[in-house]
Amino acid sequence: MSSEKKEVYRSFFESMYHWFETIIDDRVPFDRNRVAQWWRPDGKMITNGVELYVGFDSLNDHWEQLKGHFTALKVSIPFIEYIEAGDKVIIEYTIEGTNKDGQDGTVYDLAVFTLVDGKIAVMREIAHIEGFESFKLDR
Repeated sequence: MSSEKKEVYRSFFESMYHWFETIIDDRVPFDRNRVAQWWRPDGKMITNGVELYVGFDSLNDHWEQLKGHFTALKVSIPFIEYIEAGDKVIIEYTIEGTNKDGQDGTVYDLAVFTLVDGKIAVMREIAHIEGFESFKLDR
């Protein structure tokens, strides 16, 4: 795989996580159409073995839910680990932030993304949360 392709995908993921940070703290308004920039219409997010979100509407509901719970989130960029292997991208990162109750916390995440036609088809992640005691994801 060429280093040029690595830089394209790295930039792709960095821009997605930067967008995520900016919608949480209201630096930019949340636009439900932006998910199509990164995800396929049938894209899936599987967390800790559970398929939580499928498709644009469900994924957007997830980000709106996060906006409702947090005042700020910061993704570790540069990523802790970043590996490309064919149509797979593996990223280890943390998300640190503060929820609406003023509780600080950290999410430790290891995600394997499957890309199809340059968009995310599947995200399989193992996530561990420390802090944010009042935070629970709704399905």
